[in-house]
Amino acid sequence: MTYYNRYEVVSEDDRDTMAWTAAIRAIWGAGYLLSEYVFSSTGTPVHPYGGAAGLSWTTEDADLSSAVVVNLAASTKTARSFTYNLLCRPAGSGPLGVLQITSSPEALERAAELQIAKRQTPAGPVKALAYSDVDRAVPWLVGLKPAKLVIIDYGARDNVLVRLRELVQSNEALKDCKVVIIQVGSQQKVWCTREERVATVY
Repeated sequence: MTYYNRYEVVSEDDRDTMAWTAAIRAIWGAGYLLSEYVFSSTGTPVHPYGGAAGLSWTTEDADLSSAVVVNLAASTKTARSFTYNLLCRPAGSGPLGVLQITSSPEALERAAELQIAKRQTPAGPVKALAYSDVDRAVPWLVGLKPAKLVIIDYGARDNVLVRLRELVQSNEALKDCKVVIIQVGSQQKVWCTREERVATVY
């Protein structure tokens, strides 16, 4: 989205606001835009590439009422914002549930439970799994009987997107599910020159 191609004006006198704006606002805002505009439950939805892309994105594309959302790399700030906003949606606007796949599942599951209890939101169930437990996702997904799976990859590791897609395709109960995949980020890796790799190995 062109959302990232803009500047925010802040006063240098207010260092706290300046720091929070620089560190959090854009990525937290991106999760909000995904929930409220890309997957809008009330207005005209915006394509994930933004309106300037000129691509079709219908209310049917945006509808989460019969969908399960799967967040890969769910502990990233954009994914956390998206999940937070999904859990604030009005009753009936979906999703049926949110599956968070991450390196720290316990913390994310606890955070979702606290949010639901505090806000008394009508959200569907939220589950978190470690990357190594992605095979356990399918029984949980099947139990919710989704017509659509919306998989958003914020930069997951270890080919978890490929593995999840294979699991869904090979499952009789999910094979007719519409699958929507949105790539928000890429896996972060440490890159080094060949000389550095050789020096490390030897």
